Amino acid sequence: MHLNCHTYYSLKYGTLSPDQLAEAAASRGLKTLVLSDINNTSCAFQFIKACEKKNIKPLLGIEFRRSQKATTSEDDVNVFSIKNSKFIYLGIAKNKEGWYELNAHLTKYSMENTPLPEIAPKFENAYIIYRKLPKPIDKLRSNEFIGVRPGEVNHLFSSYLKSHQNKLVVFAPVTFMNQDGYKTHKLLRCIDLNIVIGKLDPAHCAKGSEHIYTVDELEKIFSQYPQIIDNTKKLLASCTIRLHDTSLNNRQTFTGSAAGDMKLLSKLALNGCIRRYGDRNAAALKRTQKELKVIDKLGFAPYFLITWDIVRYAQTVGYHHVGRGSGANSIVAFNLYITDVDPMDLDLYFERFINPHRSSPPDFDIDFSWDERDDVTDYIFKRYGREHTALLATYNTFKGKSIIRELGKVLGLPKADIDLIVNEPYAKEKHHPFAKHIFKYGKLIEGFPNHLSIHAGGILISEEPLNYHTALQMMPKGFAITHFDMYGAEDLNFHKYDILSQRGLGHIKDSVNLIARNQGKAVDIHNIEKIKEDLKVKKQLKSGQCIGCFYIESPAMRGLLTKLKCDNYVHLVAASSIIRPGVAKSGMMREYINRFHHPESFTYIHPVFEEHLGETYGVMVYQEDVMKIVHHFADLDLDESDVLRRIMTGKKKSSDTFAKLQQKYFRNCKKKGYPDDLAMEVWRQIESFSGYSFCKAHSASFAVESFQSLYLKTYFPKEFMVAVINNFGGFYSTELYVHEARMCGANIEAPCINNSTYLTNISGDDVYIGFVHIGSFEKKVAIKIINERIDNGVYQGLDDFVSRIDISKDQLELLIRVGAFRTTGLNKYELMWEKNAVHNPEVKYNGSGHLFGIESEDYELPVLEEAQCEQAFDEIELLGFPLCSPFDLLETKFRGDILTKDLTKHLGKTVRMVGYFVTRKNVTTVNRKLMNFGTWLDVEGRFFDTTHFPPSLAQYPFKGKGCYIIKGRVVEDFGFPSIDVYKMDKLPYIKDERY
Repeated sequence: MHLNCHTYYSLKYGTLSPDQLAEAAASRGLKTLVLSDINNTSCAFQFIKACEKKNIKPLLGIEFRRSQKATTSEDDVNVFSIKNSKFIYLGIAKNKEGWYELNAHLTKYSMENTPLPEIAPKFENAYIIYRKLPKPIDKLRSNEFIGVRPGEVNHLFSSYLKSHQNKLVVFAPVTFMNQDGYKTHKLLRCIDLNIVIGKLDPAHCAKGSEHIYTVDELEKIFSQYPQIIDNTKKLLASCTIRLHDTSLNNRQTFTGSAAGDMKLLSKLALNGCIRRYGDRNAAALKRTQKELKVIDKLGFAPYFLITWDIVRYAQTVGYHHVGRGSGANSIVAFNLYITDVDPMDLDLYFERFINPHRSSPPDFDIDFSWDERDDVTDYIFKRYGREHTALLATYNTFKGKSIIRELGKVLGLPKADIDLIVNEPYAKEKHHPFAKHIFKYGKLIEGFPNHLSIHAGGILISEEPLNYHTALQMMPKGFAITHFDMYGAEDLNFHKYDILSQRGLGHIKDSVNLIARNQGKAVDIHNIEKIKEDLKVKKQLKSGQCIGCFYIESPAMRGLLTKLKCDNYVHLVAASSIIRPGVAKSGMMREYINRFHHPESFTYIHPVFEEHLGETYGVMVYQEDVMKIVHHFADLDLDESDVLRRIMTGKKKSSDTFAKLQQKYFRNCKKKGYPDDLAMEVWRQIESFSGYSFCKAHSASFAVESFQSLYLKTYFPKEFMVAVINNFGGFYSTELYVHEARMCGANIEAPCINNSTYLTNISGDDVYIGFVHIGSFEKKVAIKIINERIDNGVYQGLDDFVSRIDISKDQLELLIRVGAFRTTGLNKYELMWEKNAVHNPEVKYNGSGHLFGIESEDYELPVLEEAQCEQAFDEIELLGFPLCSPFDLLETKFRGDILTKDLTKHLGKTVRMVGYFVTRKNVTTVNRKLMNFGTWLDVEGRFFDTTHFPPSLAQYPFKGKGCYIIKGRVVEDFGFPSIDVYKMDKLPYIKDERY
């Protein structure tokens, strides 16, 4: 009898999860329940499953609310925000087609970014329930009704509606379970409206009666009007809905038929096998044919072909991509050039990607440069149709400190009181009296969805229009998203195409372009085998000097590469995996390094470990290692081994499948004559390793891209570093990358009106910082400067510049201060003086100069000189860092007892070093104390590293950017030197004489 039930996917309104709603309904004896979240269809399938578990008939609907004003703000991506909306009608699907109609209706107005109409359109397979009639009652269609709340029954006696009981149904919304739920609802409404609790208008929240009634209670309330009860029951009885969780939800063919798909895929895969391996590699051909049979059996041919089609489009327009993830285990993917990871070379198992026992569909991760991904996405939408294509949603949830801040504001607490609760949650004696309410209700709303956002790159391509499964929401970039997230997609058995973006590919692409422009050389970055075997590249890798290179530039990776003397692809694949937090925390990273240095210090637990884990010294580094050991040690099939691996990552360990596989493992071990203690120890290692191990194919894909970056860094370092600077978003700051370019032999030049572009550019060995790096400098002014220079030649001086560029006084002064007019031969004070004579911002220029030349008066300037290091201080202010060495700005001439190159000569000794701060990593010890790992540059520009244990860090903390004097003991770990810090202090710069 409840036609209008809300979950917490009625954002910042509902208070119940789908499971809680079904549980509460079952406890009240309900046999039918309608989910109708407010302009939202996120949890439809989840709700159906929850109801089926409780033997409740699930039905689906949508509560349509009309937005008072639409928005395309990034911060409020729900176009139909409940905050600015009013109830207009409730739609309930009679069947699958009705669910499509309701979703399509909501989708239409989201796509157009216009408010929903006050009057519902004619639905063939859905009911509409109004509260306030937008048209005469005799104009209602046969599927349209008026909802009457339980609290309104007594008013029917004197209402005109009494004579139209055939058009009335029970309207008993459900929003919460009890009084705590009602209070939670009101707090959510205040968060949504950004008001304090005392200002909440009853019109903006649910009524206190919106809890679950039993059927008997509702029949008693409506006892004087049995026809209303009868209408409601008939409506519910006439509806039925099923959402199928089957692979049939995905696009079923690429060519138009399954047979055609397999013919095309087989041709592409077999031809690709010859291109990749030659025509005499029987092992590669055999594996390709084996994979094709599994792909055919599981019906995944269109999935491979669509991915191939996406990559093919990217290649035709010149986009570079990286195929990674478990998909890189497939030789078919390698043959189709979806990935560049050779699974034969690395002994990667296809079963890690697809096998007949996998319940979840596979997914490819395809990375594109950050500035090309949107175009690829646009191609997919246009190629496969907007009715069938959508990005996945993700939900930002209420969590942690943000809940305390939100509830603190709602309860009217001052910021200082809120900060105290956030920063000292256990200091109850210091808290505001309302803190106990904040913690109580904060716990209740923790994990509630807060707002809808876009998944990092997941795309669905469906067979039927997606509105059969979900409504769609238009996002600011012009791509629609589903209402459910990746977990909802998995539940419905959708195959996800991950079209992702990353800066590393931008580095590679831009490097190649810069090299062609600056040196006239064409670089083939796709000859992976040649690059992996290049001796100079291997030497660069072994040095650990990989600044700017994808995934291997961080201080931790620099240390690991040095400790492992890593100089080849296979070891880099391992390093890319063991650097991950789980492996390091477990102690296995250190064990791996120790075994590398001292291979005689351990014995393999069994010959299978030596045979199959020899390259990782018996340590299970990869998820595939778990499969190898289970398969070769205990004779489980590879597909069974993968199922076991997946379960051991933390999901479904209590399942029957896990129990059966565990039993089979020990049964097989007994058959093979293993001692019980050996079987148990191997099982223990499998269990412990599988929780943190990493996909080898994923590491291999990262390593391929790392080698490509390394190749460019080795042979074209200056162009490569300019590309890194221009793509932003690396591990380090722009300042460090500019420094690295200088270390690579570049002459670093400040922005210049005659040489700079918007981004940083290179000419020969000269690198000109781009206008983009000048703080507060407007992009439109920079573009004008560049275009005018291209059209009409270089600027002859300040007077020529201001005659050609319409620029404000403030913007002109920024250019003068940063040194952009230094080619004039005048210093900044002389330029500032001249500016007053030649620049009149009131006069608007058309970019073509003055019709009549304006003669400047002759005048004699007083002597105007710049103070010492004034340019550096201006650069710090405008660029964020000086272009000179920061050591040149120090008051002291002391540069340390030793330099980085001397560290290994002073092992165990206490030394003083002067370092320029680069970055630090915060680590919490087992005793919950804070310690730091620091990274620095010495005066020669070389890196060194420090360890700051809790006592030292507490007494001598970091004090921001700058140079520090550091005193400590030189230590070494597997050949990697660092300093354990005793004392540290920041050194003062010389006085800025401008102030």
